[in-house]
Amino acid sequence: MQFRDIFAVKNLLFVSIFAIATSSFAQSEKDVIKRAHDDVLNKKYETAYNLLDSFDSRNDNPDIALLKENIALDFYIETYNHQKFAFKDLNNNEKIKDYRGKTSNLKMHVFKINKVLDSLIKIYPDNHFLYKGLGDYYYEVRLKYGNDWLVSEKELINLVEENYKTALGDKIGDFETNYRLGLTYEIDNKYQAGIPYFIKSIQINDSSADAHYNLAYAFLNVNDTNNALRHSLLAAKLYQDSSEKGDATRMAGVLFAQMGKQKKAIEFMELSNRIAPNNYNTLKILVDMYLKVDNRKKEREVTLEFYKLGFEKPTIYNDLIDIYTTNKQQKTLISFFQSQIKPANDNMVQLGSLYFSIGKLYTDTDKNLAIENLTKAAQVFSTVYKPENPVFKLIYDMMKSLK
Repeated sequence: MQFRDIFAVKNLLFVSIFAIATSSFAQSEKDVIKRAHDDVLNKKYETAYNLLDSFDSRNDNPDIALLKENIALDFYIETYNHQKFAFKDLNNNEKIKDYRGKTSNLKMHVFKINKVLDSLIKIYPDNHFLYKGLGDYYYEVRLKYGNDWLVSEKELINLVEENYKTALGDKIGDFETNYRLGLTYEIDNKYQAGIPYFIKSIQINDSSADAHYNLAYAFLNVNDTNNALRHSLLAAKLYQDSSEKGDATRMAGVLFAQMGKQKKAIEFMELSNRIAPNNYNTLKILVDMYLKVDNRKKEREVTLEFYKLGFEKPTIYNDLIDIYTTNKQQKTLISFFQSQIKPANDNMVQLGSLYFSIGKLYTDTDKNLAIENLTKAAQVFSTVYKPENPVFKLIYDMMKSLK
């Protein structure tokens, strides 16, 4: 949720670079850029890259190099370490994602963007577009490769921060640079450092749901609950996608709970569940909220919804045990698990998990019932798991501690 795809913004960036670059070029250069721009709009990506590369094959021209970078990062079909790129001219009804990841015999263009832009910066140290280009490059590399690139992910994050900050200088700058710098700080857990850049991005484009959401998340992490709530509500209003709208609404619910406004918190959490049903985190939080206000009917209903998300998954059982234990409602959960034994039918993994969880819940109150249920769990699991499965050691160690 926090790391949204801003592909559309990058397309706008291409247009804005085009507009800035052409103002100072000779007519022949203007023509080349216009033709390349038209080719991109017509999905002729290989043609556009070849046109620019033939015009400036040595990458001596900053504006041409930046346009090539934009094509390379946005419209590649294949890439190797973001040091080589392959493109393809597409028909209007074709999409790049239809070809990515598939074997092909496309020509690979060597284009080491970081080396090219580093060299140009030495010649044009005051060209802030070059620093932005480097920031864009390292940002995309980090997203795609993480720790599996030529340098560590930590170093990539530092390079993004360094180049974007230089690109911005003392100016407000553009939406994308501010937003991405704020997001990079957030990824690096430097929430306070990222807040001013999110705020600047919103000053430029206050209709960006992602910017409001991530600013809310940053405020949440520095315990500025009021501002976090304000921006989470704005994000929820702006998002069109149900999953994203549900996420923002859930954040608002969590924040209302932190403020002690339990009724409002439940209202927004229920709204989140209606907008984006069956979300793991939403249902998990709702179980806890209903337990806290002693709404047994809704607690039971939502516990069942949550349980059905994956009744063979240990995390479901562990999370329910944690929630009910924290609320001192172990007996209530035991009763729920027991009610699910018969519906489990012949699902041995589900049945074994139920007996194991019931046994675990009894360990502090009734050792005999704990051992009885853990024994049943081992017997059931033995029908589906081999003896070396770690679940048996876990069960036997638990039973040993009870004797």
